[in-house]
Amino acid sequence: MMIKHFEHFDKQLIIITLILLSVGSIMLFSASSHYANETFGNHTYFFNKHILRILIGIILMFFLSIFDYKNLKYISTILLIFSFLIVMIAHFTSDSKTSRWLIVGGKTLFTTSDLSRITLVIFTSYYLEKSYRYIKDFKRGFLPIITIIGINLLAIVLQPDLSTSLTIGMILSILLFIGGVRLKHLIILVCTTLPFILFYIWLQKGYQWQRIINWLNPNHHLDAGNYQSSQALLGLGNGGLLGQGLGNSIIKFPGLLPEIQTDFIFSVIGEELGFFGIILILFLFVWLFFKGMLIAKNASDAFGMYLAIGIVLNIKLYVLINISYVVGFLPTTGLPLPFFSYGGSNIIITLMSIGILNNISMKNKFSNIKRTIF
Repeated sequence: MMIKHFEHFDKQLIIITLILLSVGSIMLFSASSHYANETFGNHTYFFNKHILRILIGIILMFFLSIFDYKNLKYISTILLIFSFLIVMIAHFTSDSKTSRWLIVGGKTLFTTSDLSRITLVIFTSYYLEKSYRYIKDFKRGFLPIITIIGINLLAIVLQPDLSTSLTIGMILSILLFIGGVRLKHLIILVCTTLPFILFYIWLQKGYQWQRIINWLNPNHHLDAGNYQSSQALLGLGNGGLLGQGLGNSIIKFPGLLPEIQTDFIFSVIGEELGFFGIILILFLFVWLFFKGMLIAKNASDAFGMYLAIGIVLNIKLYVLINISYVVGFLPTTGLPLPFFSYGGSNIIITLMSIGILNNISMKNKFSNIKRTIF
């Protein structure tokens, strides 16, 4: 029975995923080994945890590959409420200044916003399918979904995690536009919320505001605010065209670039694999993007189409934003690089998303067979 399911998997999608997982795991080990040994006395400390989470993610990916994605729309409201409650529980039970993680018994389980971003994509996809008749209407179509999205994003902002909230907002805004929402309604939304976002950043006077100031003044505070950005660029520059070779990065040594295994792993990739290595990895992400869009185009229903687009946008925007702040095009946001950055919930949610995408592709094949027969 299991072999029959494997036969119907989208082999191209699975191959891309496995290549990204393999290269990502190798680069994570290379980036984290020195820091892991110095901090925990074990070169493979982060690598072992990463592999365990990949195994969990692959199991969930397989389950969601054979679980009919159409059932997700019937439980989309429950999933959204559940993810919202998880975010709020983390917020009110955290003893630290940030409440991004659900901590139980002193152990960090996962980043709560990762769960929200996939459930919001599922719910928005279902809403677009259900409300297609009046989605262009501001009061009946646009306002209800924006209110629901806004409440969930506000909960993430209060963690505080503004960058993740804005990224999810961008993903859902693009999805809404593709789903038929009027552009002028989205422009009104941006013009209405942007002043509040800027006021919130200014009011905080904390790291978010400082990151923008540092970004606008890249040559200042190289020993403090712009230290990570300047070191990341040095690492990329040191890679040249062909790189220093796998395992030969200098920037990954402890004390040179903090959070090297998470936010700034792209710098190690550039230093060790060089420009051509970066191009190959970007090619894999582009291949995944177009494969996902092809699955969306051939989806057997509107829900599957929107869901596939949302999943692809989710991965694509995280890749673009991570690379952009590492090379200095954007302020540092702390968003991970999918398949590469260390972080349990990120890799698990990404693999779960691939499982849903695979199931949509499998349903496409069965629909094509039925159309051919009948």
